[in-house]
Amino acid sequence: MRMVHQISDGTIWLRTDQGNYGGTPEEIKAECGKELPPLPEGITERVYEPGIRHALSANNSVVDGGPMPWPEGDDMLASYSELAAKRAKREKADSDKIERMRREEIAEIQALEAAMKKATPTKRKALIKAFNERRKGV
Repeated sequence: MRMVHQISDGTIWLRTDQGNYGGTPEEIKAECGKELPPLPEGITERVYEPGIRHALSANNSVVDGGPMPWPEGDDMLASYSELAAKRAKREKADSDKIERMRREEIAEIQALEAAMKKATPTKRKALIKAFNERRKGV
């Protein structure tokens, strides 16, 4: 099934046999340089399935139809693989960054624990204070 589903909150869903992709118009434009026209006034949803339907709905009732074929929708569906690959790459980079930050935080806590074992009570307070000051920026 191939479908473009555009809803009034701005979200655009691409449904393909390879998977689904959802994003805002800004995210999609940033990732593939393409955009869909906004929904017409009073329309809350667009469902485009190539060769099947191009329905424009208002509050769950189909009130109009769009062109068949719809070049913008076909073009957007053709971008699915590019969009999915870019999102996966971005999510992997985000995940790698989070993992790196987690490892750094663990190392910092382990260093604090080691220093605390050797420190006097006064020095412990200073170590904890310095640690907490560094953590405020995180």
